[in-house]
Amino acid sequence: MSARSSPAARCRAWERRLASAVNNTARQAAGAIGIAVAGAIAGQPGSAGFTGGLHTVALLAACLYLLTAAAVLFLIPGKRAREG
Repeated sequence: MSARSSPAARCRAWERRLASAVNNTARQAAGAIGIAVAGAIAGQPGSAGFTGGLHTVALLAACLYLLTAAAVLFLIPGKRAREG
């Protein structure tokens, strides 16, 4: 696919800027929510279960990364699928 036939090339400049702004806002909001959830799971710093909470957060994050990697491998078609 050439750059001229890409979906971004067919959009007007203001649409590209709007899409970029929405993407950035969603990324920032998701990051803030993720940090808040991680802090809520970890618990109060200095408490007896804080270290265990951090381990739980790390385990959940690792599982989400693995799930995302599996989804990418199986749901996004590769180069061979497009050629064949």
